[in-house]
Amino acid sequence: MEKILKIILLAFVGISINNTINAQCSVPCPPLFTISDSIGCNNVEARKLPPSSGYTNSFSPIRSCKNTRMKYTIAVDPTCFSGTTYSLISISGGTLINFVNNMFTVQWGASNVGNVSIEFITPGGAGLQVCRDTLNLTFNLLNKPVAVFVATPQPACFNNP
Repeated sequence: MEKILKIILLAFVGISINNTINAQCSVPCPPLFTISDSIGCNNVEARKLPPSSGYTNSFSPIRSCKNTRMKYTIAVDPTCFSGTTYSLISISGGTLINFVNNMFTVQWGASNVGNVSIEFITPGGAGLQVCRDTLNLTFNLLNKPVAVFVATPQPACFNNP
């Protein structure tokens, strides 16, 4: 009897997990994207905000430094949206250096704000329609930090009397 109860419990848990995954995968477009940078300072979500067209991170801009080169990665739930492709539409405030798959590198300029628009296409699959939409990403470009301390003694050398 105990074995039968365990089997029934495992079957029920399996059904519950599968139903949760299927519910998440039943929409043609991803609910959100995550954008992160190569140095680990940013991990920002971009969501679709009705009735606007496209996805945006305007409620949480990505911070980067002016006049620097930065690499970014776009992530989406791979369980439901594997095979999503990306292509650059436009960029302002910087120059695109590289764009491969879901990663892009930007050389930021001296302006205070940068914008990147990226088209994405999900392949559909499992009876879902193809989703084609736009990621409109906003970047706050900040001045590089400057150290405001001085090492003493001058010069600061090892074994300096």
